[in-house]
Amino acid sequence: MPDVPAVRRAFDYLVPDELRADVRVGTVVRIDLHGRRVRGWVVDLDVEPPAGVALKPVAKVTGWGPPPEVIDLCRWTAHRWAGRTEQLLGTSTAERAVTGLPGRTDGAPVARPASRDAGLVSDAWHAARRRGV
Repeated sequence: MPDVPAVRRAFDYLVPDELRADVRVGTVVRIDLHGRRVRGWVVDLDVEPPAGVALKPVAKVTGWGPPPEVIDLCRWTAHRWAGRTEQLLGTSTAERAVTGLPGRTDGAPVARPASRDAGLVSDAWHAARRRGV
């Protein structure tokens, strides 16, 4: 979903192999759109593109964005109140790029989920909220 007010829909992009480990639902990325490189969010994975369409690759992973539950909430809210999903996603994304989990102030290790799924993003989002980000 590009962060462009005039564009109110999601597009399909190819995730290059070198970025695949860092891309989850909620990841903030840079994409090429009509000759401009813009911010966007990954809102779905493993989507089947239309037949005969050559996908452009995601240009860069910027950092973590909102967890999947918040993306679903943004979609629901935008539909319910006729708003823009990308505006709500922008509001739920940290102002600065979040690229890792913050350390704990008590010295204990940061708990990480066993799998590399949306749990990492969710943990980072909740940790950022506790820190007032």
